[in-house]
Amino acid sequence: MLDRIRTKLSFANVISLVALFTALGGGAYAAATVTGADVVNNSLTGADVKERTLKGVTRCPKSAPNRVANVCFSKSFAKSSWNAALTRCAKRKLRLPTIGEGFLIYKKAGKGETWTDEVVELTPTDLRATVKKTGSGVSPVGFNTNGPKPYRCITIPTA
Repeated sequence: MLDRIRTKLSFANVISLVALFTALGGGAYAAATVTGADVVNNSLTGADVKERTLKGVTRCPKSAPNRVANVCFSKSFAKSSWNAALTRCAKRKLRLPTIGEGFLIYKKAGKGETWTDEVVELTPTDLRATVKKTGSGVSPVGFNTNGPKPYRCITIPTA
């Protein structure tokens, strides 16, 4: 039987089998042996990492997927009254940002304005703060009760 196999073997058959097994086994070997020491610093991006496989890493919820510093924030929602914005954020298990968090958001998020959770006085004409991105930076628009404003909801990342 060994003679039958030898008569059918040619140099091309042997090389093609060697190439096949090298291709199939080489990738598996490389995948099994790559460690952190084998990766060049700063060469991986977020797309290269499956977040769910990381332990001890904080993540933003789907309802507020954007992140700056230690603040997760939502998209900008349509204009609303302060009370409605507060309620809608709470239904998402989020909250309105403080003025400082509003500054952080708009430095990263670009144009826009948002209600904040700041209330100056509790009277029939409560004064509530908003933060707005301007051409020269981010600034408090001021305290007002005039009409609806757009808003973003925030939370802190969790493990």
